[in-house]
Amino acid sequence: ALVELVSQLPEDEVRTRSFLEVGCGLALPSLALARRGASIVATDCHPEVPTFLRRNLARNGLSPGALTY
Repeated sequence: ALVELVSQLPEDEVRTRSFLEVGCGLALPSLALARRGASIVATDCHPEVPTFLRRNLARNGLSPGALTY
């Protein structure tokens, strides 16, 4: 539901605001925003999240620098 919501944000809001995803897990909302050029910080304390995030960025054709973890 959150991915759907952020996907509907107007382009000017996505590109001119910063986003913080707390407890990102697989970081799906962050990935959706990164694809649209948003400035994002994703956070989580689970030790596997950095690995999941690297894989998900690659699978979505995004560079490792597309968002900050």
